[in-house]
This record gives sequence, structure tokens and C-alpha cells, in this order.
Amino acid sequence: MIRVAAFLILTLPLTVFAASYDDDMPEVRRKALKEQKEKSCDSTTEYIKALSFMRANQDFVVTETAARQIADKISKGCTGAADRFAKILKMLKGIGVSDKKSLEMAFEFSRLPDYVQNNFTEIFTKSFLTEFFDYDFTTALALAFELSKDYKGDPVQVRNDFIELVRFCKDGQKLDLPTQLCAEYTIKLARLSQYFEKGVREPFYKLYTTLRDKEEFSLDIKTSLDLSYNILKGGPKAIDNFFSAYDYASKPEGLGYAQDKAMKFAMKMAKRSYMGKEPVVIPGFDYHNAVQRELASEEENK
Repeated sequence: MIRVAAFLILTLPLTVFAASYDDDMPEVRRKALKEQKEKSCDSTTEYIKALSFMRANQDFVVTETAARQIADKISKGCTGAADRFAKILKMLKGIGVSDKKSLEMAFEFSRLPDYVQNNFTEIFTKSFLTEFFDYDFTTALALAFELSKDYKGDPVQVRNDFIELVRFCKDGQKLDLPTQLCAEYTIKLARLSQYFEKGVREPFYKLYTTLRDKEEFSLDIKTSLDLSYNILKGGPKAIDNFFSAYDYASKPEGLGYAQDKAMKFAMKMAKRSYMGKEPVVIPGFDYHNAVQRELASEEENK
């Protein structure tokens, strides 16, 4: 009887044991396997793609030896590096950046996640080209770096904030500010995005509209913009603190202040909306690893 049982166990499909083993797998092992998949690199594929790109590129002609050296360097950037390299190089060469500078920046972005490169491209082109600000190259480059590679918060969120705020700022039916003033203001606002879980544009719209349209405020455009920015510097809680403080200060049973004094009191409360030197920065969501996990999950479910 024991021999029969043993025979039956030995002849069971391995998938039965695999399923059971997966169910009982320790969490630390499960996490390690996921991390291994996420951090695995298609280095050979990246080398081949990079070398093929350099061989075919008519705008950036190099020797075969140099092309192989470039491909070797790109292959260290993990999966997707060749595409990131090619996109940045073509974009920069297309607007007349020197070969040396284009190559340096393309190398740098090949090592960074896709979303950082996408951010840089979106913000740089919309700052440098006439669609938004028509900045000089150096200014546009510094801005794109700040809001992509060097940004502490969520880079995807700040990109969306920046683009939507610029559109709002230049919209003839909304603000229609002069280009330079629009540029200065939207950049300042976008920098505050890192303090807000879902970005700064919606809190700004709500705040600005209230200060402009609500009868008890009815402020002019410049005052509304300046006040909105200074309130938002206090982080997410500052808006509630400002309005509740103003409401209390302006009521007879509260402080009984006139508008100017009530506004000063409200601003004082708004500035006290966080502890420390600045509001807490909300780190960016790891889109790169999330995409890799999703792809791995799809493979497992096939």
C-alpha cells in the first residue's frame, strides 16, 4: 500500500507541487524573485539596438570603433537604454545642439527611467520651442533638468502640472498673462507640486477662483496670483487654514477684523500649516518598477 502511494505521488504532475509551493512561498522569497525580474537587464539586446542605431544614423556619423564603444556604454543602462539614448540624441541634434553636448546628455538619460526622459523631453521642448515660452536653450535646459532629473517629488505629476498650468496661464478666457510673467509664475507653482499628493494645479484652480470670484474677496488678478502662491507654499493644509482663519477673523463673534487685517491673520495661520523648514515632500511613484511588475504579472498569467 505504501509503495502504491509513493508511486502515485511520484507520478503526479509537477505543476501540482509548483502551485502548492507558490502558495506557501515565504514573502521574503516572493519579494526577492520580483525584484530580480525588475532589475534584470537585456544587455545584449541593448548593445545590438544601440549599435544598429549608430550605424544607421546619418546625423551623427562616427567610425565603427566609436559606434561599438557607444553601444558598449549603452548596454550598461539596462532594458530600454538604447531607445532612451536614441530619442534624446535625435531630439537634441534636431534643434542644433552640438555633437558633444548631445552625446553627453543622451548617455546620461539612457541610464535613467523612461518617465524621467519623457518628462525632460516634454518640458524642454515646450519651454524651448514657441508653443509655450520660447526660452533660450540654457534656460529651457535648466528648467527641464530641474523638473525631471533633479526633481524630488513625482516627476510625472510635476510634468502634468507644468503643462496644464501653462495652458491655463496663456488661455485668453482665463488668465492670458504675458509670456514672461506666465513663465515665471507657472514654474514657481510647478515647484510646489512635490508637496501635494495629487499635484498642485487643482488646489491652485480652486484657490485662485475663490479669491477672484467670491464676493467677499473679489481680488484683482495679480493679487490673487501672489496670494495663491504664498498660501500654497504652506502645503495641502494651508488652504483650509487660510479660509477658516479668514472666516473666523472677519466675524464679529470671532475677531471682528476688517478685510485687510483678517487677510493678514489668515496668511499667518496658513504659514503655520506644517512643522519644520518646509512641507513634507511626497516622493514620486516608481513608474518604472510598476511597469516591469505589470509585464511580469502578464507573463505569469499567460
